[in-house]
Amino acid sequence: MPYESLFSPITMRGITSPNRIMRTSMVSGLATEDGLVTDALKQRYQREAKGGVGLLVVEAAVVLPSRSSFNLRISDAKRRWSCRRGARSICASATTR
Repeated sequence: MPYESLFSPITMRGITSPNRIMRTSMVSGLATEDGLVTDALKQRYQREAKGGVGLLVVEAAVVLPSRSSFNLRISDAKRRWSCRRGARSICASATTR
């Protein structure tokens, strides 16, 4: 079968992915205008996690305390907490095969 390794686990630096399928980072524009995680953003990543992606790279996040329309921001504790909560809900949706 071609690509037989694609569906086998791989361990990199102590983290094991159930397969070798990776969803790369793409900015969705689904954050609030203030850079907070929205239900739509969580649902997008939850769908991908449930779909069996082995490694999911979350989109870019703005680190400076400036306006950046509809991009995630991690410039202060409130926004980092929002991202943390979003990440936990995404991880809870992940399936392993």
